[in-house]
Amino acid sequence: MIWDNWFSLASKIGLSEAQSADMQAIFGRYYGEKHRHYHNLDHVEALLTHIDRWPEAWGDPIAVQLAAWFHDIIYLPHKRDNEHQSARFAERQLATWTLPAAQITKISQMIIATAGHRAEGLDQDGRAFLDLDLSILGSELAVYQQYVASIRQEYRLYPNLIYRPARRKILRAFLERERLYFTPTAYERWEQAARANIQAELNSLA
Repeated sequence: MIWDNWFSLASKIGLSEAQSADMQAIFGRYYGEKHRHYHNLDHVEALLTHIDRWPEAWGDPIAVQLAAWFHDIIYLPHKRDNEHQSARFAERQLATWTLPAAQITKISQMIIATAGHRAEGLDQDGRAFLDLDLSILGSELAVYQQYVASIRQEYRLYPNLIYRPARRKILRAFLERERLYFTPTAYERWEQAARANIQAELNSLA
């Protein structure tokens, strides 16, 4: 269960029971916002599950898990700076705990990098984290289609006349990349399926 993960992580970084419970309420409030259909606690839990399955991938598993918890804490579909706002939120909160400044900076960098999913300046943890954040692209077709429907729900304030061209631009940009995934494991596991899923969605928006 996702909260078991949080309380275990909170214990590792030295939070008190009261601090852990307060943060649980904060995560629940933000990720439970009614406009969220994909960028919610289910998405966070999916990332945490992948992180647990890749123990050999992480130099700093605590930083990666904290990045997963905070990376979408601010999410408003009509805003363009959600990732940066989430990073600032994380920095302010993490600074009140006993975490090294370098670790806070690393977490912030991983969160900001999810804005364009570019790996420049990231270490191996950061590159692998970006891969997990895009793991949904390489999922089975039915799961991918549900993801597509959930994203459309989040952007339901925009009519198709606006949404479809914008979505096509994003999908084409992904397909134009030499590779979608930075780590060998993710590339082998998801690259081919992700490109097929993206192309299928792009065709449906033609």
